[in-house]
Amino acid sequence: IPFLPVATKADKISKGSRSKHLGIIKKGLVLDQAPLCFSAETGEGMTAVAEAIEEIIAPVVSDPALD
Repeated sequence: IPFLPVATKADKISKGSRSKHLGIIKKGLVLDQAPLCFSAETGEGMTAVAEAIEEIIAPVVSDPALD
């Protein structure tokens, strides 16, 4: 099952310390890549999250076997 780790509340952590925190999350969850950052308050990261979701679901949505 595909999943997309997203670290929310990006506006609460300074940009300078984000990579450190994302690295901790990546290591703790044993991820191949760091999660995306997102802030609902500022909208930061919304485009990246939307694009990543589209990339994940595109093969499923375009599968003719599902028609």
